[in-house]
Amino acid sequence: MLVKNQTTGSDEVLFGPFRLIPGQRLLMEGDVPLAVGSRALDILLVLIGRAGTIVTKRDIIDAVWPDTFVVEANISVHVAALRRVLRDGKEGARYIVNMPGRGYRFIAPVSHGGTAKNSSLPLPRPSAIGLPHQLTRLLGRSEALKQIGLRMRQGRLVTLVGSAGIGKTSCALAYAHSLADSHGDEEAAFVDLSPIDDGDLIPTAIASVLRLDLTREVSLASLIEQLQGQRLLLLIDNCEHLIEAAANAIVVLLRSLPDLRVLATSREPLRVDGEQSYRLEALPVPPPDVTTIRDALAFPAAELFIERAAAHLSDFEVGDADASTVARICADLDGIPLAIEFAAARLDAFPLAGLAGLIGQHMRLAGGERRGAPLRHRTILNALDWSYDLLDPTEQRLLRSLSVFSGGFTAEASAKVVGADDPVAHAEALAGLVLKSLVVIEPGDDARFRLLEIVRSHGLAKLQENEEFDRTRLAHAEFFAAALLEAKLRLPAETFVAQFAIEIDNIRTGLAWTLDTPARRQLAAHLAASAAPLLFGMSLLAECRRWMAAVLQVYDPDEDPTSERLQVQAALAASIYFTEGLTDETFQTWLRTLEFAEKIGDLPQIFSSLVALWTFQIRDPDYCEARRLAVRHASLAKAHHDVDARVMSDWMLGTTLHHIGDLAGACDHFDRFLDSETDAQRLAFVLLTGFDRRSASRAIRANARWMQGALSEGLDGAITAATEARMLEKALPLCEALIWQGTTLFLAGEYHQALILAEEVSERASAYFLDSHSGFAFSLKGMCRARAGAFEEGMRDIDRGLMLLGKARYKPFHPLILSERARMLAAVSQRQAALDTLAPLATLTRDTIGWCGSAYHLCRAELMAHDDHAAEAAFREGLELARLQTSLFWEMRLLLRHGEWHRSRGRMEAAVECWTKGLAASPRGKTFADGRQIARLIEEHGSISVNRLRLVEPASADGPAIPENHRIKE
Repeated sequence: MLVKNQTTGSDEVLFGPFRLIPGQRLLMEGDVPLAVGSRALDILLVLIGRAGTIVTKRDIIDAVWPDTFVVEANISVHVAALRRVLRDGKEGARYIVNMPGRGYRFIAPVSHGGTAKNSSLPLPRPSAIGLPHQLTRLLGRSEALKQIGLRMRQGRLVTLVGSAGIGKTSCALAYAHSLADSHGDEEAAFVDLSPIDDGDLIPTAIASVLRLDLTREVSLASLIEQLQGQRLLLLIDNCEHLIEAAANAIVVLLRSLPDLRVLATSREPLRVDGEQSYRLEALPVPPPDVTTIRDALAFPAAELFIERAAAHLSDFEVGDADASTVARICADLDGIPLAIEFAAARLDAFPLAGLAGLIGQHMRLAGGERRGAPLRHRTILNALDWSYDLLDPTEQRLLRSLSVFSGGFTAEASAKVVGADDPVAHAEALAGLVLKSLVVIEPGDDARFRLLEIVRSHGLAKLQENEEFDRTRLAHAEFFAAALLEAKLRLPAETFVAQFAIEIDNIRTGLAWTLDTPARRQLAAHLAASAAPLLFGMSLLAECRRWMAAVLQVYDPDEDPTSERLQVQAALAASIYFTEGLTDETFQTWLRTLEFAEKIGDLPQIFSSLVALWTFQIRDPDYCEARRLAVRHASLAKAHHDVDARVMSDWMLGTTLHHIGDLAGACDHFDRFLDSETDAQRLAFVLLTGFDRRSASRAIRANARWMQGALSEGLDGAITAATEARMLEKALPLCEALIWQGTTLFLAGEYHQALILAEEVSERASAYFLDSHSGFAFSLKGMCRARAGAFEEGMRDIDRGLMLLGKARYKPFHPLILSERARMLAAVSQRQAALDTLAPLATLTRDTIGWCGSAYHLCRAELMAHDDHAAEAAFREGLELARLQTSLFWEMRLLLRHGEWHRSRGRMEAAVECWTKGLAASPRGKTFADGRQIARLIEEHGSISVNRLRLVEPASADGPAIPENHRIKE
């Protein structure tokens, strides 16, 4: 939340080396923005607003969490995080003082600067993608950073190698941040592999960080395709547990992406060609005979210990008499930064000399127990054992249990998994682990925690030792299954996805564990069914497919379905459809889903299955079956008084009737749909599928009205549809709206205008792998170019478009596209090839050829112009179809060409009779350019000579086919 404070929103608040800009919620040290959690910043605003006075914990809770019940331990956690950012206690600097039993007081002098200007703030550069901010100084690593930079200049793969806790991640991040601040054009991105346990998920982890397309199968090949030409430094952290998969992924990416560089961290080298490794050593420690603190501070290990001790203990002081003790602690801990941090965190419980004695004793006792482990790794494990042994039993159990979480957790989640009876005591224990540096607070709006990977691994081992592993794993999986289900039922779709996306690694861990044995299949199905909407909302469609298939594999195919198994089956069907398109496997999976749904009477899933199967029949047209499915959907919706389903039925029927060619019926259903769909229904469907029914309905309805002769209504509707789709800022809705607008412009003879839209669709569809839209865009470009006389270029585009459309099994436009292709071939004297192009359409009937079937009949008549019987039959069939469909556009186009064909055969009387009867029967045909041309030909029949059919013609005989206010600006 945003805390009201006593500072002016635009004023800078100055204290120590820091600048606080409340209006922008920005804390800076000098000109460097600092990463601080939202709640911690809120607390700082409250304390500074009442600087010099005691602010009670109750006052802080009321200001920062006004509508939420929280325990006071939450304040301790956030204040601790805030002190670390401010380096409170270092070198005598004091800011926040704890007043035991009373609250907190901000004691540093505060002054107010001038008005802050946004333009002057050096905000983090967008070239740093997902790079975590470092909240503490990096000590003693200048030479390491120099060597990393030298190796990165010499090659494209550097692996930073070292034992756990040695500081590999910190060094790698420091190097990456230095690049992000250098104002170069190379982006730097951070990918942490520690939360994932499956090497197959490495491409997904990379794609997620880089915000690449996740709607199709994510693979190394798809990464390569999307990253071509991009200068990128990829920082891949914690490779050791997936060493082979990580090495393979890095090698494949580097071979195919010449502008990619990789900086990896691992406990061991990747051992691949071209790798340069740099081993990070421990921090230098003071000699045992050091006599002054000044001399001790010349060694980074001692400097780190003292700095962290001051951060943990506000009144920590050290003098020359303590120098050798500090040196001994650093030496006993082998100069390992993480071990030193653990030790410094315990000065709240032990005096310096006592702490040194405990560390020395523990290291000597534990040293012989791990002789097989490398020395540095043995040290950090011993330090972890020592830290663990100092915890009370409640804290030990909590730390063990927290190790089951992957990628972080909330206080609520940890309480549920641990089984805490007292939330106050649990929060206090969690805060204690934070203060002991065993649990890390993650930056963000709400308190969220995580374990460092080495601490997590240690905790899992302890969990196994105490025979608590399966019980805690079970509690973890059950918690997330229940939490997802409850939230899915309670929250709007977009809120649900936003809230749980951060838990994706926990969900992956839960699924992997539940699928480890068939005995847990019910829990696996429960968790998978609840997680499926999240996977869809995050566009992790290929991953969703893998998990759902794995869950179904543990069931007997003949076993009666349950509701959860049905949801998993439906998620599998949907994910296959969105990743593979209209395959036979997808169709059979949806048939199976419908069968399951009907067996257990799951009406929502019956509706979903009918919609999916209907989609198949629309895209790879079987319009009769599509109508049957849509009518069945509508009947069920009416019988069960299901408002959402009735809205869906009108959209389905409107689309179906348009594609069949019942333009009037289509408009009726589209009107009902547009009148009844709410904004909430619209957004939910967009989030679920990526498709926008509203803008698509407007676009198709606009095409129908234009073909019926309502030209302005059709053109206005097309513009409205595209505008609505653009506002969603999603590729699929916009491409869908634009292909219909482009089609209408092409039919109107506005080939250049249609080409502009086709170019836009092509660019967007290619970027988002929308094969059907990309295919139509290429086809439309080819059609427009051929109409302008560029037959060779047009043929190339159309053939590429047809290839993509075939791959996507999307054929509603095929009669129009194939007819245009045949016209091109005829124009270059390849008549037989033109007839062969039309051959696939010859078997289609009135019910299956669809809304642009008249294009086929017209083209066939033109190609058979030398055969009076065949040409006459084709014109007649085309006109009958156009009139049946109430398509005034196709009727006028066929009438014009029919008369011209008679004229070309020397039958001027027959031509005039054809035109006169046609225009008399449909006087509104004059709204079209073709109709107006017919009227002029009737008047001027004696002086007009049409000797051949024109395969390339201007937009119209009397100027532009669309008004200036409907034209697209280039």
